[in-house]
Amino acid sequence: MCFADKNQHLTAMDTHASHTNNTFDPNAPNAPRSIDEWARYFEEFGYNSGTALADAKKRVSKWKRAETEASSPPLLPPLLPPSSSDNAAAARTTPTTPTTPTTPTMPTTECDTAPTDSFRLQDLSDRLPRENDQHSTSSTLEHMHVSSTSAPSPPPQPPTPHPTPGRVLVFDTETANLRGLVIQLAYNIYNEHGALLYKRMKFLRLPRGDTIGWAAFKIHKIGASQVAREGVDALEELRYFARQCQDIMKEPGGRIVAHNAQFDCRAVRYTWTRHAGAAGGDDALPNPALCTCTMQRAKEHVGLRDKRSRIKAPKNAELYQHLFRSTPEADAEKLLAGGGRLHDAAFDIAVTARCFFEGRRRRWWT
Repeated sequence: MCFADKNQHLTAMDTHASHTNNTFDPNAPNAPRSIDEWARYFEEFGYNSGTALADAKKRVSKWKRAETEASSPPLLPPLLPPSSSDNAAAARTTPTTPTTPTTPTMPTTECDTAPTDSFRLQDLSDRLPRENDQHSTSSTLEHMHVSSTSAPSPPPQPPTPHPTPGRVLVFDTETANLRGLVIQLAYNIYNEHGALLYKRMKFLRLPRGDTIGWAAFKIHKIGASQVAREGVDALEELRYFARQCQDIMKEPGGRIVAHNAQFDCRAVRYTWTRHAGAAGGDDALPNPALCTCTMQRAKEHVGLRDKRSRIKAPKNAELYQHLFRSTPEADAEKLLAGGGRLHDAAFDIAVTARCFFEGRRRRWWT
């Protein structure tokens, strides 16, 4: 059971395969009967080369497929061709079993065939002689044709796209009193890059019997005579504003933005109720829960402290100064054509809008 070189050994294996028509003969002489015999056999012929071992495994794999098709007992083929006398003896003692045609099967691949206990290549590789060269060991394992028992991995899923920013509506109000009766409503609509698309500012006429409080007048300088002269019907203007807000919120990525959104949303709803009376509010009016409030969202980033060292929400001008190292008054011409002043709703929304888009650029919000 010795050959001059490995090529002669492989030729003998092929010769046996041709003699036996690629089927297993359990009575053939010299057939290894266990994994230990296979290990000793490989050790005897020095199969520690990755290429030679790969060639042997290819032939074993071919015989294994032939065994499966013929429904033979799970024995491996002998590596040496039997002698003619052995064939004659086997013919006299072994009864002939009629063969039945087998159903053609689809060609199997290494991934389609699972390894069985009759020949486990992993156990065999553990018994093979080791070389000092680590590259040879890794090359041996690399060339082993071992069938995989794991299921094929699912195809990679496309990455989840990030939400696309939509249009942004920024609004602000000025009120007649602390209860929030709106007398000035202004809003701008921007595209996702911050370019101005639409702007609107209107004074709203007061309900009969209401006046502008002195404390409010000192802040925004809007008098009752100006509101009576330039004001429009409050309900009609609020309906139009509600439709604009509704359209923005229907868009993917649409945003409604305000500085102190809680106060401005409440003021708009109170004004609607005050003018409509029993008609109630409009569900399309902005809801503070759905708005981006730059005052509340920015306080952790700005880090201002009150007298008790608690974090406080920044005013519109304080947020602007933190972001741009300047003041709204100094940048008035840049913010609004013709300039402006704080507590004018048209100017305030320009300040808020610039802060919002800068905060988005810094990933403070989306």
